[in-house]
Amino acid sequence: MNAARNSISGQAGSVAGRIWLLAVFVTVTMLLGGTSRYDSGRLILLLPLGCLFAALGSSIVDWRAIPRLPLLFVSGIVLLLMIQLVPLPFAIWSALPGREPVAALASAMGLEQAYPLSLAPYRTLNALAGTPLLFAALTIAAAQGDAAPRRVLAAVALLAIASATVGLLQIALPTQVFYLYERTNIGSPVGLFANSNHAALCNVLGILALAGLLAIRPQDRAMRWLAPVGIAGLTLVNLVNGSRAGFMATAIAITASSVALFLAARTLPQSGRFARRPGQLAVIALGCLAAIWLAGAAAVLSGRVPAMDQLLTHSPLDDIRFALMPTLLTMAQTYWPIGTGIGAFEDAFYIHEPTALVGPTYVNMAHNDFLQLVIEGGLPWLALFTAAASGAGLALVRLHRANRLPTGSLVLIAAAVAVLIVTSSVEYAMRDPIFEIIAIMALAATCRAARAAKPALSQNHPGAPPPAKLEGNP
Repeated sequence: MNAARNSISGQAGSVAGRIWLLAVFVTVTMLLGGTSRYDSGRLILLLPLGCLFAALGSSIVDWRAIPRLPLLFVSGIVLLLMIQLVPLPFAIWSALPGREPVAALASAMGLEQAYPLSLAPYRTLNALAGTPLLFAALTIAAAQGDAAPRRVLAAVALLAIASATVGLLQIALPTQVFYLYERTNIGSPVGLFANSNHAALCNVLGILALAGLLAIRPQDRAMRWLAPVGIAGLTLVNLVNGSRAGFMATAIAITASSVALFLAARTLPQSGRFARRPGQLAVIALGCLAAIWLAGAAAVLSGRVPAMDQLLTHSPLDDIRFALMPTLLTMAQTYWPIGTGIGAFEDAFYIHEPTALVGPTYVNMAHNDFLQLVIEGGLPWLALFTAAASGAGLALVRLHRANRLPTGSLVLIAAAVAVLIVTSSVEYAMRDPIFEIIAIMALAATCRAARAAKPALSQNHPGAPPPAKLEGNP
């Protein structure tokens, strides 16, 4: 038994094995984790597989190589979820913010007993059951070593291309067989997702990932052609997606990609085998991106872009997201600073739902990741995510100071942050397991690269001694 386990671990621990493990993990997650619904049948398969991938990742990674920030972040998520499930004496629980209506009902029914902090403990328990996926993403990304940033970017790009390809099949063929979820946007190229907005975000991240891969290795001849073609394809799919947030995010991504590829072209040597190549790369990249802009403008002018039609014909004030805002702000104030419990938003919303919003449709998410985090998690979760975001920002600063993060890559990262802010302000994409593992892998890759940059940063310090030569090296 031990020999078989060691053999599996050894095979997965090789360079090829680690790449394959990353590929299989991302593939399984993208096939099963494209929805935020806790009751999706695909999660019945994904959650136990998350435990398997976490075990495999833990068996091949050197735990000393795991960056501290993402490890503490994921551990903090697990700890806070467990705290929300601890039963509290009724006297303490009923005194928590926002529990008064439920406590009055429990008293009237003679059910004055211990209750957990979460108003929907079964939803919080479901979130806790999904945390092995986060550990799997962390350990598998950390096991990629110095190649983690490039491999994570490649995984995101391939995920987006695969999703866009499935999306094209969904709208091109007169069948619904390519739609993976029962509750979905039929008629839209949702790809591997249940929600067209989430599919559009995936395509945008794919655009930025392809531009990032080309910015990292501008001398790669294959990438000089594949990246612009992939960017063009993902952009055109988003033009017919119908997502307004996706349309605006695509504009941000294309602009940032144009700037980043132009800056990457200037970094190539001006002599030797790459002489004239910077101009060639700039012409190819900017030419393809200009063609995308022209195609998009022509489509908009001809009325063939659903998202633009919605922007022009529908007032934002009529959107359910804006109608929800007063209620969401009231809920955030009511349950502050403890929160309702992760996953309990829908059950808590029924307590506060105004009569004007009651209808044939229902609200199961806040359509605002930031507000929902505050409503469900309160101050502890807000502090945890703020600390993680601050730590990631410091890691990027360290990389830039050590000359390990070119300006073009910094532009793409800023665009990715802007895209996430735009989409998370009107959607709940970060509730999908696919985006959760992408975020953890990106954080792990960034922090690992920043830790590797520490020696270079100390050598660049004005008062630092000159770097020592290694024996055997000239």
